[in-house]
Amino acid sequence: MDTKQMKTEIEKINSVQHRIKVSVPVDTVNKAFDKAFQGLRTKVELKGFRRGKAPLAMIKKIYGEHVSANVGEDLIKENLPGAMRDNLETNKDLKPVSAPMLEEPSIPEMDKEFSFAVILDVFPEIKLDGKHKNIKVEIPTFEAKTSDVDKHLEYLRRQQATTKTVEVAEDGNQVKFDIESTLDGEAFESETGQDRMVILGQNHIFADLESKFKGAKAGDSITADVTLPDDYQPEEFKGKTIQITAQVKEVQQIDTPELDDEFAKDLGHDDVTALKKKVAHDIEHRLMHQKENAIDEQCLNYLRDNIEFEAPPAIVDRVIDSMFADVPFPDPKQKEKLMQDPSLRERMKPNAITKAKNSLLLVRISEEEKVEVTEEEMRKEVVHMFSHYGNDKPEDKAVNDYLQKNKDHLEESLLLKLASKMMRESAEISIKDPEPEKLA
Repeated sequence: MDTKQMKTEIEKINSVQHRIKVSVPVDTVNKAFDKAFQGLRTKVELKGFRRGKAPLAMIKKIYGEHVSANVGEDLIKENLPGAMRDNLETNKDLKPVSAPMLEEPSIPEMDKEFSFAVILDVFPEIKLDGKHKNIKVEIPTFEAKTSDVDKHLEYLRRQQATTKTVEVAEDGNQVKFDIESTLDGEAFESETGQDRMVILGQNHIFADLESKFKGAKAGDSITADVTLPDDYQPEEFKGKTIQITAQVKEVQQIDTPELDDEFAKDLGHDDVTALKKKVAHDIEHRLMHQKENAIDEQCLNYLRDNIEFEAPPAIVDRVIDSMFADVPFPDPKQKEKLMQDPSLRERMKPNAITKAKNSLLLVRISEEEKVEVTEEEMRKEVVHMFSHYGNDKPEDKAVNDYLQKNKDHLEESLLLKLASKMMRESAEISIKDPEPEKLA
């Protein structure tokens, strides 16, 4: 009987994938079969024999194929962990990014070696060679202007606006209407719909149609021939003339509140000055993040263009899954169906590869710069997350519970943020736009 130990062999497929081949010796295979048949013998009843008394030869003949499949699964479960451990100890530069993926194994047979193989995705070798430092980037200005504040204040006023029905539509009024359109006598679905809304005078609809609304009343039917503009989408229809019929359903006057202290107090601020300061602060905070993202994007684009490495397929697949998770689906079954659609996943792959490579670069930078995440930093991040949901002072128990459940994910996320910050702070930044209008 063969007394040799399990044999393993590692084979490089590409820079981010290795195949680990495992050969289980004959004696181990035979022992697994004997154990399986003996266990089955105690459970099955065959005609003419009491339970546990049927001849093994008969058990093997009847259940051999079923047992072979189970033995294969057992042998893989028993031998794969050791094979993985041995190969990773021998090849310490290999860092798995996911669980190994089993290739289609053969069916084990008595008195024969049993072989199987797994594909292991590993982190790529990324040679930074200092390229992550002092990257030259050119960005536009990201400074809040007085006009930005004014626009947001006007938006807040519109949010608090009231409406009242009026008889005749004029500039500034809101018109509710149904619309039907045809092109060459056929229905044109892109410009057909119910209960559409438009505020006259803001150039949000075709000019030839908007002019017909002015002076219209509820119940009026208006028609217009409209030539679709050069920037119309889908572009195949640009320049074509469609025939529009619109039924006016309602005309409303919009009354917006004055921008005064009373308005500010309704929104929870002491006075209009405090409101303007809060709006300016929020805009500056948003622009700061936009600036950071712009710098990060250019830095990472530069690194991807100048450092050759591959993204492991397992990470790319996880990124694609996360892209689905970021999109709300009313029907979970539809989401699951789309997630399994090979053609859709293939179309998403280029974007997923970019995202995967960006994360891998940041992980490599964190290693190179010996970035560490402290417990205090994680707690601050959790408190900041709670504040987004209106809880500025979460209880210690809530923070501790969240940390306990999400510590690994939170630590990884903060690690990437700190690596981004380090890369960003060393970048050589130039501004390509002229100086903007500053806040008054």
